[in-house]
Amino acid sequence: AVERAVGRARRGGFDSRGALEGTLVGEEGLSPALAQWIAQSCRPLPPPASGVALAHELGVVRCLLRSYRTADFSHLLLPGARLADSP
Repeated sequence: AVERAVGRARRGGFDSRGALEGTLVGEEGLSPALAQWIAQSCRPLPPPASGVALAHELGVVRCLLRSYRTADFSHLLLPGARLADSP
């Protein structure tokens, strides 16, 4: 679902970042947090077009998602944990 949504976002045609986020949530089924994270890298479409599209290539987004999914910082939620204690 994420790859399909990102592919759609790459093609553009969204009036604004908010419209892109709304589509990713409402039509593609992503969580609002994930949609905001993906949409943070919008770029304006070149003239004569108007609106925004996703700036990253799909391969870059795949790498970012893989890194996001494998990062585990749950140990920081433990009492007394410090960021300096992270691996």
